[in-house]
Amino acid sequence: MSAAVGLLRARVARRLESGTLLRYAPFAAGALLVAGIVHLSAVLLAPRMATGSLAARFSGGEANALRLLPPVLGTADTLPTPFADPALLWAACPYDLAEGPVRLRLQTGDQFLSVVVLSPTGRVLLALTDRAASRRSLNILLGAPSQLRQLDAQEGVEEDSQELRVRVTQSRGVALVRVLALREAERVPAAALLGRVVCRQE
Repeated sequence: MSAAVGLLRARVARRLESGTLLRYAPFAAGALLVAGIVHLSAVLLAPRMATGSLAARFSGGEANALRLLPPVLGTADTLPTPFADPALLWAACPYDLAEGPVRLRLQTGDQFLSVVVLSPTGRVLLALTDRAASRRSLNILLGAPSQLRQLDAQEGVEEDSQELRVRVTQSRGVALVRVLALREAERVPAAALLGRVVCRQE
């Protein structure tokens, strides 16, 4: 074994003396640089690609209406996302602001609940959990900047202090709501929470 190591060292030394390895050093450094750039790009783009696929998958169907998604069964066709947790129940609200703002109203309970609003390209416009709820509810108004300015300018209209107004520059997108049900007995109340989600045009 030691003789083989010594022979290998001798060969490397001879090649270094002859400049053989040094000739390939720039190519090796370039290959490492390209590999690093590709890896970094993949890491940075992965979240955008994941949310973009979510927005594209759930933005179809009737706009401004809640759609309960089938339970996650663990197959590629039923998973809301590639690595979706089977303990989560999902609902989608594809929205269209062309005719006016869209209201999202969610009641919270003892189970974890979250809502994420995505643009058509998958950009996250809003992400909240039940911890942000006031009086056990989340009241969200999605609107274009001009629509929300018009609401602000209206006299005699008292703004709901619990209302969260979100300015959206693209008229279409999707809101996804998730409720956690860790045990089978929790799936019925979780589905009931999803069923009480309001998604309508104002």
